[in-house]
This record gives sequence, C-alpha cells and structure tokens, in this order.
Amino acid sequence: MANQQTRRDYIVPGPIDPELLRLQSQHRSEGIWTGTMEHEVLTCRRQGNILHADIDDRIIPHLHDSGFIGIARLGFFPLDWHLISAFVERWQPKTHTFMMPIGECTISLQDVDIITGLPIHGSAVTGMSRAEWPEVCELLLGARPPPEMIRGHTLKLSWLTDEFGAIPHEADDLKKT
Repeated sequence: MANQQTRRDYIVPGPIDPELLRLQSQHRSEGIWTGTMEHEVLTCRRQGNILHADIDDRIIPHLHDSGFIGIARLGFFPLDWHLISAFVERWQPKTHTFMMPIGECTISLQDVDIITGLPIHGSAVTGMSRAEWPEVCELLLGARPPPEMIRGHTLKLSWLTDEFGAIPHEADDLKKT
C-alpha cells in the first residue's frame, strides 16, 4: 500500500498548466497545494429552510401570476459543501469567473432562468428610488416594520417570517376592484 506522501504526489494536487490560474500565488488554494495550509470545507451561515415546502393553497395562484412559483418550489435542498469549496477555490474576483480546465466559466442569466424558473425576458428593473421604505412596506404589506428591521432598502427576512409566516384560516383573497 502506498504511503500518504506517494499518493499525494501521484494525484498532483495543483494545476497541470500553471498558466491556467494567473493569480495562483495569491489564492487560498496555493497553501493547500503546497501543504502549508489545511484544506477546510466551507459552510453557509444560514442552513435553515427559508422557503417553506408547505405553501398555503391560497398563495399558489399568486405565485403563478407573479412568476415566482419556481422559486417557491425550490424550497430547501442539501448543498454539496465540497463542491462549493472547490468552486470558491477557482473563483477569480477580478473577472467574476471560475477558472476551469476548459477555460473561464460563469453563471449566466439563462442558468438562473433554468434553475429557478424566473422569467428573464422583458425590460430590466433598474433605477434609483428615493422612497421611504417603511411607508412602502406599510402600503404594500399592510404593516410597518420597526426601524431595526429595515436598513436602507433591505428588509430582514426574520421580520417577514414573524409577521406573515402563517396565514390565518379566516383570511380571504384580496379582491381586485
């Protein structure tokens, strides 16, 4: 049986073509390949289920209408932390691409469409807004978040979950007039 050192030399842990990773000397994988750093598997800060699998039947038509049914159906799925770690080690922040043996790769808008089902055709939603976000939340959601739950244009998901996590049985559809 081959010892650990022989096996590691046989596998060749670094790139075969050193030109493939231009910033290799500055990358975290350099320490792993040279043996000066332990390889660690990355994990996500939030591992819970954000999107609930048991969606109230009264919401399904609205998700269809808005184009978000694909996102809702994603629900929670296990993540392959080793695969994510391998991609992070190949990420090039200057070009926002992954350096792979076949060349540079990135995630396209079409990939997002295929994975999530979100529609990608039509005009982009862009622009500046000077809206008062607590008032916007109150207008659209019927509830105003406390100041600590909203920062700029960002609303904490924990507030949305606490406020709207369960639909009361007596709730009915909003009637369009």
